[in-house]
Amino acid sequence: MIRNLLATAIITATSYSAAEAQTISADTLKAYKNAQKAEKLVKSGNEKKISKGIELYKAAGSQGLPSACRFLAEHYRTSTPPDTAQSVHWLEILGDLGDTQSIDRLVDIYSGKLAAEGYYSEKNPSKLEEWSKALANKGEVKGLEAYSNCFLQKGDTTQAIGWLEKAVEMESLPALKELANIYASPGNNQSPERAFDYASKAAEKGDKDCLYLLGNMYRAGFGCQKDLNKAIETLEKCPDTQDSKLVAAACKMELNDGKIDETTFPTFLEAAQNGNALAQFYVAQCYYNGTGVEKNQTTAMEWMQKAADQGHPYAQYACAMQYLSGEGAVKQDTIQGVQWLEKAAQNGLPDAQSDLAACYMEGRYVEKDESRAVELLKMASTQGNPNAIAILADYYIGRCEAEEDHQKGVLLLQTLANGGDVDSQFNLSTCFLNGVGVKGLTQEDKVSNDDLKKLADGKELSDAQIGTFWLEKAAQAGHPMAQQNMGLLVMNGVIPGDQQKALEWIRKASDAGLPQSQYTLGILTLMGQAGIKANPQAGVALVQKAANAGFPQAQNDLGMLLLQGGYGIKPNLPQGFKWMKKAADTGVPSAMFYTSICYATGQGTAANKAEARKWMQKAASQSDDPQVRQAAQEALKQM
Repeated sequence: MIRNLLATAIITATSYSAAEAQTISADTLKAYKNAQKAEKLVKSGNEKKISKGIELYKAAGSQGLPSACRFLAEHYRTSTPPDTAQSVHWLEILGDLGDTQSIDRLVDIYSGKLAAEGYYSEKNPSKLEEWSKALANKGEVKGLEAYSNCFLQKGDTTQAIGWLEKAVEMESLPALKELANIYASPGNNQSPERAFDYASKAAEKGDKDCLYLLGNMYRAGFGCQKDLNKAIETLEKCPDTQDSKLVAAACKMELNDGKIDETTFPTFLEAAQNGNALAQFYVAQCYYNGTGVEKNQTTAMEWMQKAADQGHPYAQYACAMQYLSGEGAVKQDTIQGVQWLEKAAQNGLPDAQSDLAACYMEGRYVEKDESRAVELLKMASTQGNPNAIAILADYYIGRCEAEEDHQKGVLLLQTLANGGDVDSQFNLSTCFLNGVGVKGLTQEDKVSNDDLKKLADGKELSDAQIGTFWLEKAAQAGHPMAQQNMGLLVMNGVIPGDQQKALEWIRKASDAGLPQSQYTLGILTLMGQAGIKANPQAGVALVQKAANAGFPQAQNDLGMLLLQGGYGIKPNLPQGFKWMKKAADTGVPSAMFYTSICYATGQGTAANKAEARKWMQKAASQSDDPQVRQAAQEALKQM
């Protein structure tokens, strides 16, 4: 009640009559007079007068006089014995009056930093939050740091981030460091790029912990391009600690194709024997690969298990892979394998999260649970794990029905495509060319990189143009399906382009072994079309390749060519029937019709009226080609 006295007085003075305001002014004047009397009495040196002076100070302080409160807070702090509860009481009244210095001290008191002065030795979370908020609202760095820490203690990183970023604006090193750790840690707030940015800035300011964090980021390519030399250079600036030495040594080992010098393994082993989990992990790798020591998978697994038991995520992941595969020194044990995979995933390892998600998505080793799989994929995706992003994109586009989910998938594909992932570029082109997940996106969403922006040149691009851009990009990067689609779409006039260039794309896809391109190029070569000189033998050879690979139309056309002959190719009825029957088995309508004719006439096979009728009925009922269906229906009447 006393703490809010002055605030109440101010409200009253501004809300009520002038006469009442004059009364308040008189009370304030009385407080000043009490303080003046108190000062003289306290300075007198007489014990009774001092006691009376203290009482007058209390009266003045209770009326909201800052100087009186300040005196009382210090008096009770230094009295014999000290009365810290009374000292805090008067500091809080000062705090309510907006005194920054007192609020600053209250933050220290309630955070337990002034225990040596007789104040509370333990934190008071609710009081600390109250006063750190007051200090933060004044724009004081200490308040911003302390208030953000209150949210961190409650697990509310989103709120903490807002206050920490304000502290960063005031060049707070602890805030930089905290943000680097938040954005580097697994969870909804993880952002590799931001983590790297804040860690870099903190390291530049000399923070040794962030130097170590930054070195590990360079090593893993977390939020930056992987650079082992830069990792070593950064780690060597760290204090001379065992972990920084070990990680630097591991980077050197990786740079040297897994080889280590004769002094490195003993360094790893000594630290491992002293219980260092990181060293245990490296010792396990050395034994597993026979690097610096004789290869021994049993010993490797023993050390890996020790590191895993201490919570080392990469060791947990390695144990999971061993138990799931049953390779090396352990028998297959999928239950243990999944348990280790769960632990590694919980520790934030994106590869483990991605692999575990695949298990839940497919129901492999565990009961199928798509929602759990998506949860894990999101965790791994926030860390930039390309495999998780690709699987999640495929889930949204291929397994979900809502357009909103398809859009999520497209945006995920764009992330990978912009990073140069060729498969994602091809898949993205398919989405744009087929209108999957792109209708609700803005032009800004669709035009997601500088090359596309240059192509747009301020104009709006159609979905077909954007799809063609990504298709050509994937084709140029050597993606066979992209090359095939690029060639076929241009040849068929679906998208604009040069016919000769289209033929080049078809050739490249054919050389890569794609059956449809082999078939297309074979037919063109057989017939001498699209600027290709006729070469029946070479054309048939290409069609044969496509047929052997199971391409139905190639099987159908090769069967027809061998049944009837032509283009300089002699008939071969048994071979012709064989290929026609294969095409019919895959559902090619015309192949069903001609297979029936072969059975009815005994061409290339023994005559069989029942089989002839069966295949003609299929052609009549299953064909989506009206001409074939009509011809089959007419033929059935004659059977």
